Amino acid sequence: MKTEAIMAKLQAKYPLEKEYLQAVQEVLESIEDVYNQHPEFEAAKIVERIVEPDRIFTFRVTWIDDAGQVQTNTGYRIQFNSAIGPYKGGLRYAQVPRLRADLQECPHHPPYGRRQGRQRL
Repeated sequence: MKTEAIMAKLQAKYPLEKEYLQAVQEVLESIEDVYNQHPEFEAAKIVERIVEPDRIFTFRVTWIDDAGQVQTNTGYRIQFNSAIGPYKGGLRYAQVPRLRADLQECPHHPPYGRRQGRQRL
């Protein structure tokens, strides 16, 4: 894995995303040994596909607060990679999207299927 080259490319593209860059650096360092043992990962460009989001949705949320005033906020939905199943996660309400949090919260092997979230009676 060419960690330095990948990080240089991301730093040029996202210079203000310090938390995101730190999260990517930590992930790359933690998987480097295993990744280098599998040349098929490099051929499939796995790292390049997981470190940048597939989609970033930005939307407006208008609501009425307790004082009866109309408020407008911006929401973000950041989706990374759907290779292991459907996108999972919630909405983010912030002034700017937090790529780091979404990268860290992406599912590794989520429990998808009919019984997810159901209780047995």
